[in-house]
Formats: sequence, C-alpha cells, structure tokens
Amino acid sequence: MQKIGLIGSPNAGKSTLFNRLIGTYRAIITDIAGTTRDIIGHETILDGIGKVEVLDSPGLDVNENELPYIERIINESDTIIMVVDHKAGLNSKDEEMISMVRRAGKISQMIVFINKLDKKPNENQMALISSEYSHWGIDHLVFGSAHHGKTGDLMRLLYTMLGTQEQYIQEELDEESDEQHQEWNEGEFGNEEFELEDEELLLDQEENHYVKAGKIPIAIIGRPNVGKSTFLNKVSHKELSKVSDIPGTTLDYISSELTIQDQDYVLYDTAGIRRKGSIHGLEKIAFEKTYGMLKYYQPIVLFLISGDEGVTKTDRALMTHILDLHLPTLVVINKIDTLNNLQKEKLLTAVREHFGHQDRLFTVGISAKTGVNIEKIRPIVQDLRARSHVTLTTGQLNKMISKGFLEKPPTFPHNKAVKVYYTTQVKTYPPIFMSFINKKTHVTQAFKNWLETIVRKAGNYGGIPLHFIFKDKKMDEEGYAKHLEKRKQAIRARLKRTPKEKIAIRKEREEKKKKGK
Repeated sequence: MQKIGLIGSPNAGKSTLFNRLIGTYRAIITDIAGTTRDIIGHETILDGIGKVEVLDSPGLDVNENELPYIERIINESDTIIMVVDHKAGLNSKDEEMISMVRRAGKISQMIVFINKLDKKPNENQMALISSEYSHWGIDHLVFGSAHHGKTGDLMRLLYTMLGTQEQYIQEELDEESDEQHQEWNEGEFGNEEFELEDEELLLDQEENHYVKAGKIPIAIIGRPNVGKSTFLNKVSHKELSKVSDIPGTTLDYISSELTIQDQDYVLYDTAGIRRKGSIHGLEKIAFEKTYGMLKYYQPIVLFLISGDEGVTKTDRALMTHILDLHLPTLVVINKIDTLNNLQKEKLLTAVREHFGHQDRLFTVGISAKTGVNIEKIRPIVQDLRARSHVTLTTGQLNKMISKGFLEKPPTFPHNKAVKVYYTTQVKTYPPIFMSFINKKTHVTQAFKNWLETIVRKAGNYGGIPLHFIFKDKKMDEEGYAKHLEKRKQAIRARLKRTPKEKIAIRKEREEKKKKGK
C-alpha cells in the first residue's frame, strides 16, 4: 500500500486537505497555528489509485523538535504533498522542508500544492508563482483550494503518479473472500428500515476491517499526562507520539500497526481527556473524535492511570464512558515503580472500589518509562480478545440459568418476580444477550447482577463487559424467528448503503433524538 505524506507550515491547510483526501473529519482544524500536534495516519481508497495511507505531519513550528516528525513523513512516503498558503508565500520553514526532501532524494516525488486559491490563476500569474520554485528543481506544481474542494488538478496528478483503476480493482478482488462475495449476492431484499431502541443500536455495529484482517485493535485511554504516549513509544519502539511534560500534547488520536510474534496489532494513542463537562474548544473536539473511534473500531482498551496520583474523579468519569461502550478493558497502573507495597495495596483497593470487581476488569501495574511489566500486557490482551469472542448456545445459557434458579435463586420484591422464558446471545463482540421475560419492569439491579454472574461463569467471561437486553415475551417462537429474519434483512440492506446514505440516516437518527428530548 502506497503512502502519501502531507507537510507544510502551520495553518497552511494540510489538515483540510487531509480531511478532503480521506473523506471524513479526522484531523482537527482551527485557525490556531500548529493544531495538528502528532503524525496522523489514515487508510483510504482514492478512485483510480486504490488503497493508500495518508500521513499528516505536525505544522513546523519554531521549536525544532518538530523536525524529526517531518523527516519521518518524508522518509516513509511514496509521494509527498507540500501545502503552501499562496497568501503567505514560500517562507524559510518551507525552504527547510524542501531541503529535507532533496536530502532524502525524493524531490521528483514531491508535489507542491499552492492552497487557498479561490480562483484559478491565469497563465502569467502561474508563471510568476512557478518561478519561485523552479530553482529548487520542483516539477510538480498545482493550484487549488482544499477548503472549497478545488483539488481536481491535484487528484489528476496523483492519479498519474500513483496508480491505475485496474490496480485498484485487482486489490479489491484480492482481498474479497468467498464468504463476503456470497453475502453480497444472496438475493434481492427490500429497503425497509427498522426502528431500533437505543440499547439495540449496539447490534448494528459492523466488525471493522482491522478485525476482519485478524488484527487486534488496542486503544490507550487516560487523562492528560498519565504516560500514554511514553507507553506507546515503549511498546512500538518508535517515537509515534511526542512525549512532553505539557498535559494534552496529543490532540488527535494516532494509529500505528505493529507485529509481535506473528500477531498484528493496531494501536490508538488518544488525546488526554479531562471530564467531559470541563472541556471546551479543541479538547471537546478531541474527546468526540476519541469516543467516535472507540464506537467504530471497538478495540481492547488499555485504561492508564497514574500510580503516584491514584484514582481521580476524572479517571472515574472516563471509565463510565468506557463501560457504557461495553469494551474489554485492562486497567494499567503506570509509574507503579514509584510506590511501596502498602501504597500499591491501597491503590488496588481503590481501583476495585471505583471501577468494579476483578471479574469485570483486570489490572496490571507497569512503568512506561523503565519498561517494568510491559511484557505482561500482550498475553492479557490476547486472552481478553479470545474470550470476548466466546459464543454460548441458547441451550447452554438456559441450562445454566435454570440451574441457577434451582441452586441459588435471586430474591425479588413482593409480587415482582422475574420469570425467564429463554435467553439467547445476539452478538459475539461485545457479548450481548437478550432475555425474554414476563415483565421487563420487574428487573432490578440485583437480578441483573445475578444473571450476569451466571452467564459470566458459563462463558468464562472474566474481565469482559457483558450487556443484557430484556424483552417482554409477546411473541411465540415462530414470531421470534420472523423477527430475527427481519433483523438480518435490515443488516443486509445496511451493508448495501453508500457512504452518503449512511450519513443521511445517521443525521436523521440524531434529529429524531433531539426532537425526542
């Protein structure tokens, strides 16, 4: 897969072009110079070219610590797009980047994109602008406006430099499995939409392409400056995130891939997040993007807390959001080497008290700086991943629940007993179960805990969040079978939607929620 690297001065429009290329709101855009603080990578498909990874570099600021990131983008990219603000012109920072490209021997692979041009310049204006770059030996110079979508000349140049439509088609065919092929050709289905309750929206989530490819996605979550970027760099042996004593150095989430002992992983380093109610502006955007990433990629979560600060209000608030998504989570206590045995025991007690029992969340103490216990994380992650995909048959579930009612039945308020007709697993990852009962309003937290304990034991789900949906039994077995078939048809119809249709449906749902409030 070829890589396209974006470089340029702060606020030249790189992030706008980045979002334009990948077709989504991925990089953070503001009028503040240097808003993009880390290397951002995103895979996308460009028509006529195929699958590419687009890399966005940090804006080159006065601080020369940025230079290694620019250099890495240049070295790893097959094609480099340097974005220049035509109003500001070529400055000393731009010239330094061009020199870096020349030293790497990639000047013939570089495109200079003169950005923020609302109108295409005439021949005389183009000749005047081009003369400024001619002595650098730059052959590829295009004009346009990323903000207004005037990137046609740039895309045509990329098309000639990077690939052909046939190459793209072949890549798609090579990756398409027989099972996927069959799924898309099973037959004609109607476009009927089915309204789902909020709790059932989890069932609509598709497995992302990383999971389908056998890769394990891992997200590193925590409040600012608990050591997330240091941890990621230690694990990957690369300086993927800038490590700083300034809280909030990472604004956008950064993804990187690595292979350890034949297992592929995708790591997501996220912005340091404070409590949702206390964030504004860029931090609010960063929080929303991180939360969206968690919902889409459904990774294993490594939740970092600082051992020398203990469990804070912010930690508890963030964990609430994580638990709402029902993602397998490992609590990683960083800076554990700074604590004595008594302090460690107090901290573990606080973690269990605030985050839940050991059967729901696993815990490991590490030092991201020295590497203490880093090697313990990988086997725990693999174990969580494997057990979070355990599927229990309806027969197994109901046998264990019936046994539980006989051996240690739950207690209920007077005349509010819950009768369970049957329970079935409706989704594997995250594990979601649906119980058909006599009266949904009779369900208490105590009954939920009782049922969860039984199911957790039956599926060996230690450390795995479980989610239960309760339904009043208003249909017989035949009616339930028809219900499931309708759900399958709805999912197949969803898979056929175009990106525009998906966005329109998402907006429609959001509008309905707002009206409901």
